[in-house]
Amino acid sequence: MKTPSVKQAAQEDPEPHIQFSEEHRIIEVRDRRLFRRGHEAFCRRLVKSAVKHLGIRSATVTLGSATCRLHFASGRRTAKWMATQFVEILQEAVPVLARSEARAEGGFDWATVSAFQSGQVVSCWEVRQEAPDRLRLHNELLYIESSLARQVAKALREVPGIASSGVVSYGHDLRVAYDPSQRASLAVVEAAETCLQRIRLSDAPPADPREKQIPGRKDGQSQRWFEVFAMRRFALPAL
Repeated sequence: MKTPSVKQAAQEDPEPHIQFSEEHRIIEVRDRRLFRRGHEAFCRRLVKSAVKHLGIRSATVTLGSATCRLHFASGRRTAKWMATQFVEILQEAVPVLARSEARAEGGFDWATVSAFQSGQVVSCWEVRQEAPDRLRLHNELLYIESSLARQVAKALREVPGIASSGVVSYGHDLRVAYDPSQRASLAVVEAAETCLQRIRLSDAPPADPREKQIPGRKDGQSQRWFEVFAMRRFALPAL
């Protein structure tokens, strides 16, 4: 089946749906023009780029619901501030989408992709298979180091609500069974990331205090884009 163009999708769903939670520091945007099959590579780049911005804890795109979710770090985050950050990130990514709408690298389909800032690297999780009570998770960091995959699987088995966790020999993916009455699928991914960070932190050498942290985001806000976005008349740049 031929994937519809961005403009065709926009006609079917002309306006995004935007939700804010200032209490939990979350913005969630549904837009079927962007977060859909055919844009997997773009969505992966988007979430990986987002968590390099200062103050963003995690970024997730779910293709089934056509949503992008940004979770900000601690501190007071107003709806206006979160919307402005989202627009900045989208402005950076949309020109790349205009040049290429290639499918995900490697030929693997995924349902959800989540990125987290993990020290000096970005930890990116793909949900490659999903059922109501089980997931298959892929992370490039685990693919590179099989022993790390086994350690994360073992740590996950100690997490409340996780029934079982094991490593798939090919690709070092994780197969995780969980109790959906206790945890949502996104919470399982977050638990896997928490286990991964704890293991990597325990194995890391002592930090050199002379090293300087370089912030990943640039300053400067786009008031015009925020006004359009907040009024829910957000439009894509011409592609």
